[in-house]
Amino acid sequence: MEGRKKGFTLIELLVVIAIIAILAAILFPVFASARARARTVACLNNLKQLGTAFQMYMQDHRGILPSTGGNDVTGWCGDYRGPRASAKGFGGRWIVPEDGDLWPYCRSAAIFLCPMDKRVKPSSGEIDMWRHDPRDYPLSYSMNSALATRKPDSLNVNPGKCMLLIHERRAGEDGGQYINDGIFNPSTDPVDLPSKVHYGGTCVLYLAGNANYRDYEQLVREMTVELAWFPQ
Repeated sequence: MEGRKKGFTLIELLVVIAIIAILAAILFPVFASARARARTVACLNNLKQLGTAFQMYMQDHRGILPSTGGNDVTGWCGDYRGPRASAKGFGGRWIVPEDGDLWPYCRSAAIFLCPMDKRVKPSSGEIDMWRHDPRDYPLSYSMNSALATRKPDSLNVNPGKCMLLIHERRAGEDGGQYINDGIFNPSTDPVDLPSKVHYGGTCVLYLAGNANYRDYEQLVREMTVELAWFPQ
């Protein structure tokens, strides 16, 4: 008569569980880091596509960049505010990329939103809380206000270091605004600081069309010391 097969002892089972827990503790941060890096790559691809749209817009508008929006115009990203927002039925402020100046040249709302921001709720700000879920706010990027409606060919700047678009955090952290409104206001004594949404830095599209990751210290230096973001 065959004997009964020996099963795992309690100690052996606990050892296996401990090994699995150790492997999970090692691998999960690696997987999370890989996902975050993939989102950074996707963000850079978005910026490159938007950079192409900017170039096409300028070709059709005598080499002039679009505006950052206002009460009477929607600007590059379809920014509704003031009377135009009320007329559109928005209770506060909203971004509608399909109504922006770049839309005819890209026709993809997805490239206005970094994967890092999907389903991330902005903090308080002028957005329409009644008609939309604020987590669906469709904009991650802001345009350098110093370049709005300017002609790059006439500016004394290094286009490879002059920021055109920057990925800003949605909730007013890092000294930034409460909500990304599509406008970045550079200053030597800044109230609107670069964000740290990607690994202690963020993604930037420069006037020359190159999209790069920059850490926070690099960005602040470019803006406040090198004055690279200010057209002369």
